[in-house]
Amino acid sequence: NGGEPVNVTPGEHPRFDSTFLYRGPLWDATRNTIYLLSSTAVWRTSINGEPAQQIATIPGRTLRHIIAGNGRTIWTPKADTIIVVTRADQSRDEGFYEVNLRNGNTEKLLEQNKSYGFVPPLRIAVSANQLVYTSQSASEPEDIWTTDATRFTPTRVTHINPAFDRYVMGEARLIQWRTLNGQTVHGALLLPAGYTPGQRYPTIVYQYPGSMWSTQGNLFGF
Repeated sequence: NGGEPVNVTPGEHPRFDSTFLYRGPLWDATRNTIYLLSSTAVWRTSINGEPAQQIATIPGRTLRHIIAGNGRTIWTPKADTIIVVTRADQSRDEGFYEVNLRNGNTEKLLEQNKSYGFVPPLRIAVSANQLVYTSQSASEPEDIWTTDATRFTPTRVTHINPAFDRYVMGEARLIQWRTLNGQTVHGALLLPAGYTPGQRYPTIVYQYPGSMWSTQGNLFGF
């Protein structure tokens, strides 16, 4: 309705933006409270100018997305709870975790060596108490899945690429090593189909300094 802009996140806090994720702040149903994500925690602030408050963290997990009901407000399938999309820092497995907004408790609903979308907001939707999302892995092409948010038992909806069923795909792994200056770096390794441990294989390497492609090692076919 006009007037001067108001800073709703005064005080010290981490970055709330994230390149490529298009992750914006979300209102609650009252339109007085705003929820945000840093890479490691769920935060809450309000329009009254109080400092932002950290609500919850999930050890060993990067927080990628708060699932929204309509792109503007948080989705609360249970009272005072939200669902966030996560990525395990070590294995890169992605998952869905429930976060209690009252006490900060978290519960793992699902975690797999799969990707739920390079940009989760573009791959996840909700309707009433149903969550619809896409899932893929290095050896499984992307398909649409759905689940009841209270029980979280996913069901595949589509089978878009049946032609791939007759092929054996290579297994994906996350590897790490130390550089000459002692820095630990990571890479995504795609093994050939029918890989036999101990056998030597020719290797094709794609390297780009500063890139983070190992975080996407569970995308179909890399």
